[in-house]
Amino acid sequence: MINRVKLIELLNHLHLTGDTHKIAASPTGDDSEGYYMGFLLTSGKFCNNMGAGYEQRSKDDQNRQGIVFEKFADLLPEMVYEVDLTGKILYGNRQGLTFFGYSKEDLESGIYIKTIFPDNYKEMIENLKSLRSPGQISSNEYFGRKKDGTLVPVVTHSFALFFNDKIVGYRGVVTDISKQKEYENQIIREKAFLEHLYNSTPAAIAITNPRYYFHDQP
Repeated sequence: MINRVKLIELLNHLHLTGDTHKIAASPTGDDSEGYYMGFLLTSGKFCNNMGAGYEQRSKDDQNRQGIVFEKFADLLPEMVYEVDLTGKILYGNRQGLTFFGYSKEDLESGIYIKTIFPDNYKEMIENLKSLRSPGQISSNEYFGRKKDGTLVPVVTHSFALFFNDKIVGYRGVVTDISKQKEYENQIIREKAFLEHLYNSTPAAIAITNPRYYFHDQP
């Protein structure tokens, strides 16, 4: 751990700012050792992921790295995805497929961003296209649709995949924020109720007790 200077730098950045961040693993800042990516989970904990450097890999090495990536992603408590430039979902880890109600067979048959985000896919694609550098991350909130039609609020943290200086796809992490939204809506409802109660209290007192306003009358 002490020799992983960039990983410690990333952890310090997350601790100080809480912002999603991606950084080259190599001390020189190049692509040779891949990238570290870290972000704050809704539980308050940090999640760190390592992406291999596409520019320095052969095709066989890419395949090996892909297998390692998928095995690692299946161990994460968060949902992980990979899409190509057309918006086709190439990979979804076990948590992601289970959450949205799909199987690996469904994925092999062909699922696109439009399927999961029918109301937001154009915005999502534009946000992905805005990623132009290896260190850039896009964090956005969307409504996803499960296979059974249920709408769920999620937050995505996405970054571009590069090969020979060209973007070849995108990877990201999806976090379910349903409970967070429930809490927010509950707070909004309670606030509205208290404001209504506060605004209506003087009128109610005046109706039941006119002397509340007219102290000089007997």
